[in-house]
Amino acid sequence: MKKVTLIASNVVNASEGMRLEVSLDNNNHIELENEVLGKGSVQWEKWYDFNVLEFDESKALMDWNDTDFAENISTLDILNRRLAVGELIRYVDGGEHFTYRIDEIKS
Repeated sequence: MKKVTLIASNVVNASEGMRLEVSLDNNNHIELENEVLGKGSVQWEKWYDFNVLEFDESKALMDWNDTDFAENISTLDILNRRLAVGELIRYVDGGEHFTYRIDEIKS
């Protein structure tokens, strides 16, 4: 298990970014041993923080720290799959879908 930071950018608007701090196993899958799988931030006009929780077989729930977003059900398709530079992450927030590309993985 290794703790890493994934850096990703929105494929449509590269000025919008995402950071995820998670633990990966030897296959670069997120470790699912803890209730909180990691933490992250997404950047629009500023950075918004969230905790990463297991939602279902393939999706993680973005548990927003900002109370303005607390009611939003936002997910990332990052569970039970290999995460590597160049891979795409789908971020779903209500009816909106966003795609981010992993640009860098830092140990």
